[in-house]
Amino acid sequence: MLYSSIVMIKLLHSTLLHLEAAEDLDPNDPTVVEFKASIRRSIA
Repeated sequence: MLYSSIVMIKLLHSTLLHLEAAEDLDPNDPTVVEFKASIRRSIA
């Protein structure tokens, strides 16, 4: 169970990093902002 939690956190963190580095996404788009906030909440 703990292993899968660590893997999920790593996956979420990787996704967040990719979103922040994506050049084709507007970082001020409300959808992008909310999605990144949701990922951060899930990691926390």
